[in-house]
Amino acid sequence: MSDPRAGSDPLEVRELTVHDLEALAEMHRRAFPDSVLSVLGTEVLSRYYRWQIAGPHDVDAIGVWSGDVLVGAAIGGRFNGSMIGFVKGQPVFLSFRLLRHPGVLFGPRGRAAAATGVRLVTRPGLRTEPEQPERVPDGSFGLLVVAVDPGARREGIGRLLLEAAEDCARRRGLARLHLTLDPTNWGAAAFYRSQGWERLGLDGDTDRSWLIGKELDPGG
Repeated sequence: MSDPRAGSDPLEVRELTVHDLEALAEMHRRAFPDSVLSVLGTEVLSRYYRWQIAGPHDVDAIGVWSGDVLVGAAIGGRFNGSMIGFVKGQPVFLSFRLLRHPGVLFGPRGRAAAATGVRLVTRPGLRTEPEQPERVPDGSFGLLVVAVDPGARREGIGRLLLEAAEDCARRRGLARLHLTLDPTNWGAAAFYRSQGWERLGLDGDTDRSWLIGKELDPGG
């Protein structure tokens, strides 16, 4: 994959569809190389994003393109089991992928993901419904994914994605946005602060997971 910054292609913001799954999966692996999903491979990511975009959710999927290269993506809205439904719908496939990549289980994120997967697969009565609904602020647009290709950072792509997400929220008549942030990711934390986001301080935050949000100006 060539450097997304190469050449002079203008940036284009447009909706992502299931036809963009391969590009989205490849960009995710570049943006989050150490994530469990990235380690498990492009096919896992493609299935994961198909579930997010085409599953029983009410979401907007936004992409930023430089020519034919996807350099940024954001997916937000209301999710009915963003991870629960994916794991429960892919038990055999995900089990085989874990067997092919057993090393993923030795990291703290891998152990947590495996424990969650076992719990979901062995509880057939668990419903696909909004996760942690008590942590979802009223009238808020939830962002599940905000990703920028590392080769195209500091090009204003993150700002474009957040502005597009704000537009989506306003079209839905929502007054705020929220997402989950790892506060030890200093660069991401500083970026969101610079864009007017702040910690909401709700119960359930941990040392590695904060719910942050932004109130929207009704006038845009």
